Amino acid sequence: PMVVNLWASWCGPCREELPALARLSRAAGDRLRVIGVASLDVPTNSISFASDSGLPFPSLQDRDGDLERGLRRNGLPVTVLVRADGAVAYVYQGAPFTDTTLRELVQDRLGVHV
Repeated sequence: PMVVNLWASWCGPCREELPALARLSRAAGDRLRVIGVASLDVPTNSISFASDSGLPFPSLQDRDGDLERGLRRNGLPVTVLVRADGAVAYVYQGAPFTDTTLRELVQDRLGVHV
C-alpha cells in the first residue's frame, strides 16, 4: 500500500501537513510506502524545501501538474491512497492532516495500522 502526496514548496497547507507525512513514513517502515509529488513547482525550490525539511520519503517532480489534472483536482495538497494491488482506494483533498487524521485515514482506507 502507498500514500502519494501532491505538494509544492509554495503551498502553505502542504508545508503544514508534510511533517505528519514524514512521521507516518518513519513509523510505517516497510508496511506502507509514502511518496511525494512536487506539483506545479520549480524543481530547485521543491528539492531545496524537501532537503531542508528532512523529508524521509522520495518525491517526484510534476512541473506541469499533469497528475493533479488527471485526478480532476484543482489545488494542493492532494493525497492519494493506493492499495497493494495498485488500485486507488481514496483521493483526499481538504484540511491539512494531523498525525491522528492521517493515521486514521490510512487505517480506514488501506487497513494499515501505524
